[in-house]
Amino acid sequence: MPEAENHPQNMSSKDGAPALDTVILLAFCCLVGLASLAIFIWVITTRELFTLDNLSLVLIDLTLGAMFMANVAWSVHTGEVRQILGFYRGKFKRKPAPAQGPESPEKVTTGAADRS
Repeated sequence: MPEAENHPQNMSSKDGAPALDTVILLAFCCLVGLASLAIFIWVITTRELFTLDNLSLVLIDLTLGAMFMANVAWSVHTGEVRQILGFYRGKFKRKPAPAQGPESPEKVTTGAADRS
């Protein structure tokens, strides 16, 4: 099933660590998104927004920044960022091993079976 390969829980290595390419991609998207916001603020603070060059610069810049930040927003929505931050903060919970108690399943009885 190809859809299952792209699911956020499957974007990690076998030991539960997030994939390095996902971390690099999100870091790059944040960098480009923040750079586009910085360019927009620079054009506003120089008070040269209403020239033809700067209007086209701002429109193209904000469009590209929105596309890159949409990728980051989607990763936040799907929980991929939470998984990455949780792992690097040391709060990542690995799946526990199945408990193997001394009792076998045949010895476990319910209250209803004891009454009859």
